[in-house]
Amino acid sequence: MDAVAELQWMMRKKVTMRSVQGDAMHAIQQGESPIVVVMPTGSGKSVLFMLPAFVQVGGVTIVVVPLKALRADMVVRCREVNIRYAVWEHGHAVDGVSIVLVIPEKAVSPAFSTFISRVRQTQRLDRVVIDECYVILNDRWDFRQEL
Repeated sequence: MDAVAELQWMMRKKVTMRSVQGDAMHAIQQGESPIVVVMPTGSGKSVLFMLPAFVQVGGVTIVVVPLKALRADMVVRCREVNIRYAVWEHGHAVDGVSIVLVIPEKAVSPAFSTFISRVRQTQRLDRVVIDECYVILNDRWDFRQEL
């Protein structure tokens, strides 16, 4: 895939890869795992999972999003570029989507585990992304401090 050309098609304007985006996208295309990308807020980390989800229709990208504002922003951005998405809620069907947004608490639930198992069995799980992982780590750290 020509990542820059596909990105321009997705964004509907002339854009280029910024900072370490190009190296990270290359690693994603090569199937490397795990990939850790540290970039400042607003520098385009989300493109690294949105672009493959846009291009590789049929697979599922799970994005663990710890903050409501980030999840709302991700919903808007998926709509803007016509990526089929779903926000995980137990009992709601999420078939036929490219991105599933889930909060950490629900990502560890039995229902979500069943969903992931089904997606893996059908070989449609493309990637799992933890957005803003420092928030999850900080919450975990605070929890331990309380003990």
